[in-house]
Amino acid sequence: MHILIIHQAFVGPNEAGGTRHYELARHAIKNGHRCSIVASDVSYLTGQPAVEKTRFVSEQECNGVRVLRAYTYPALHRSFIWRVVSFVSFMCTSV
Repeated sequence: MHILIIHQAFVGPNEAGGTRHYELARHAIKNGHRCSIVASDVSYLTGQPAVEKTRFVSEQECNGVRVLRAYTYPALHRSFIWRVVSFVSFMCTSV
């Protein structure tokens, strides 16, 4: 089975923060499944880019887990309106 996890604040194994979604994906892979994660290209903790931006969607591999980083407007730690803009930009580019 191919499992798709969509999580805007995904944290990889080399980043600060909780890695539960990465661990879930690794567990699924150990049980014979394929797993892909669609995530934001902005770190939720720092508000800085999590990966180098080359286009709207960047692809990376984390120990067998395919991670697709979708463009997100970097305004997570600003006002409510800017957070909504950030969430909507992730929603549009992650499709």
